[in-house]
Amino acid sequence: MSNVALNKTATANSAVAPFSAARAVDGNLAQTSRWVGNRMPAWIQVDLGSSYWISRWKVTMMQCVGWASADYNLIDYKLQGSVDGTTWTDIDSITNNTASQTDRYITPRKMKLARVWISKGLRGNTQVASIVELETYEADNSPYLSNLVLSEGALNPTFAPKVFTYSATVSTSTKTITVTPTSMFPGNQIKVNGTPVTSGQASAAIDVANGGTITVEVTTSDPSVKETYTVSVTKPTVSDYLSNLVVGGLRGAMSPPFGRDSYTYTGLVAGGVQSVTVTPTAENSQATIKVNEALTTSGGTTPVSLVVGENRIEVKVYATPQSTPRVYVVVVGRPN
Repeated sequence: MSNVALNKTATANSAVAPFSAARAVDGNLAQTSRWVGNRMPAWIQVDLGSSYWISRWKVTMMQCVGWASADYNLIDYKLQGSVDGTTWTDIDSITNNTASQTDRYITPRKMKLARVWISKGLRGNTQVASIVELETYEADNSPYLSNLVLSEGALNPTFAPKVFTYSATVSTSTKTITVTPTSMFPGNQIKVNGTPVTSGQASAAIDVANGGTITVEVTTSDPSVKETYTVSVTKPTVSDYLSNLVVGGLRGAMSPPFGRDSYTYTGLVAGGVQSVTVTPTAENSQATIKVNEALTTSGGTTPVSLVVGENRIEVKVYATPQSTPRVYVVVVGRPN
């Protein structure tokens, strides 16, 4: 994985000009490209921009880029992490150091900010601290999904691996849906509402007759390294039913007679009739209606061309633009 601290925003509790904190995250190992602080204890921190599961940290010191001895290396220091910039956790520590570089792997820890806290500075002058480059690396098996798909309803907001809270609206008639989560990294374990699911495969049917919350938990081989995605499933508070559906041009009546809870109808036209008209009326005047994907208004009439044989006409009613539609179907037969 790449260095996620590179060129991110860095700050420190002190800096000797021109050796600012930003120089410690610029990827430049030149002798002049370093941070120098002169207040003990000293610290330098980098805001990673978003949260990462960090599994490796690296500190390059002055001896590593040309200074003559271990006198230019830090003595006592530790890595700290925070997800909010307020609460910090000690993650790894070094004492009585003589090495010119620290490069250590750790159990992955989630953090948005990484900080090196220095309690004893350079061996040659313990009241001064200097770091040439601070690097942090994300674990190569972080517990993220690369995709999350519902069998009905669209996620809001659009899925992103580091967005964990979503909502979705399904039709008032929807009883169950399935969830298909795909792990970003192989080997991670996935559970949907506590039940194991194979990455890239649909879950068992989930009851959403009354809405509800779906949880998708992703865990690495270390049970403490996990993320949980939640989807709040709701149903429209306004109707997505039709109150009437009229097909003009039929020879005889549509069968069966229209009913709001009946979704499939048939009808016939006389030979030579090349089109019918479809007039859907919604219970909710603000509903969106499409006739064979052509947008129409409640009570509006849409002409539909016919071919010889069976003609499937779909009327979709959306309570809201984001909701799953309720679908009424009329099959119109046209003879030779």
